[in-house]
Amino acid sequence: MTSPVLDLVELRDRHPELARLVTPTQTSPDSGIQDPTSRTVGEVLFEGKTAEELVEVNRTLVGVMALHWLYNGQYEQFTECQSGSHTLTPETFGKLHYYVRGVIGEPGDPEAIARFRAMEYLIVINDLGKVQEVVEEVERRSDKVEVDHDKVLLKVLEQYPELAASLARIGEQGFGERELRLIVDGLRTDFNVPQLMQLESVAASLRGIEGVPQDAIDFWMVHALADLAGGMGAQAQNGSLTVDEPTGQNFLLAAESVRSENRTAEGVYNQYREGLAQRLGINLEPAATRQAVTRWCGMLRTPDGAEAGQVTRAFISLPPSVKSILERELNISGLENRQALLLYYLPALVRNVRSFAITAGETPLQALQTGMAIAGKEFQQTRIALRGGTGGGGVRIIMSSALAQAATGDLQSLIDNEIRIGPAGNDSVAQLLRPVSVDKSALTRGGPLADLPGE
Repeated sequence: MTSPVLDLVELRDRHPELARLVTPTQTSPDSGIQDPTSRTVGEVLFEGKTAEELVEVNRTLVGVMALHWLYNGQYEQFTECQSGSHTLTPETFGKLHYYVRGVIGEPGDPEAIARFRAMEYLIVINDLGKVQEVVEEVERRSDKVEVDHDKVLLKVLEQYPELAASLARIGEQGFGERELRLIVDGLRTDFNVPQLMQLESVAASLRGIEGVPQDAIDFWMVHALADLAGGMGAQAQNGSLTVDEPTGQNFLLAAESVRSENRTAEGVYNQYREGLAQRLGINLEPAATRQAVTRWCGMLRTPDGAEAGQVTRAFISLPPSVKSILERELNISGLENRQALLLYYLPALVRNVRSFAITAGETPLQALQTGMAIAGKEFQQTRIALRGGTGGGGVRIIMSSALAQAATGDLQSLIDNEIRIGPAGNDSVAQLLRPVSVDKSALTRGGPLADLPGE
């Protein structure tokens, strides 16, 4: 074997877990499907299934294809679906190819072949923790609710391997226990690479990488790159729509940060955040404002300095109360004495709000501020709901996918209604609290106060 050969039919047959993704899954709130007049790769592999049923399958398949394109240096295939000024450049793709090849190894090396096959497997099972029947079975067996699909997957691999069919015949998969250990070590870090890249996470989110062997971190980074590349695989399979030039540069910046000499949670996070600020030309003072604006730019996937300027203007001109809430919350690291709030899917929420608000007639600046105001509202209502229980540092995850989904078509409800924060295992979940309507005509009216009994 000189270079890996891509055979999706063989991949489907080798890893039956892929078929599990056809069943009901907790699909990402910013997913979509491609033009219904053309068949997707998933529809070819799973006859009789619709594109709507195959969202996670197509994302996974494009992730696997992206791994092959990156490893083999196939720039044209990787970027075929991209267009415009932010198309991934050959230079940045070359750096990504060099990184992936360096982590996996050279073609023909038996150890590299094993790592490559293990990487394919990790991409295939990456979203197994989103499959509803798997989530429910793990919850039933462990008697614990998990809102993070990576944590569900880790439990499957460590405690309930019978839920992942390929593990029963691992020797036939082209890799062994050593490579499986790389997968498990990566999952144990609880390191969400895209969350770091878009600064959705906080410094305390990276505590799991401390003390972990570098080869396990690097392996996890390559998996994250391929998974990210397949993020919009339900909309296009002729390349990666998601890893464009700004995203490619941000990934390389993250990869450099996790290889730094100061590989602590705080060191890696600060190096990445300040590197992104430098790339986008964000030079604000005081530091708290600069860091908050940089986080917003990360979450909004701001591609360049011009758009970073618009984000800066939107943030600086917010009402003082909203700006104060956001500046405070976006500077809590979770490493000290106050718990940081990680609003899971906040970037999707704000991007969806911005898109809908612009469609509704708001200017881009107004739409950004609408999204920021809703984020401030969620932060504030979460603090109220958790009052007295956010000391001691660490991170509290608030699953906000329902809000992100609502923002695609019911923006006014996000503005008008309160946000209820409820428990979900060790974390929390955010839901819109709809107002209760009262039929006044059904109420019994009282008489005059003088008719009430008493002295």
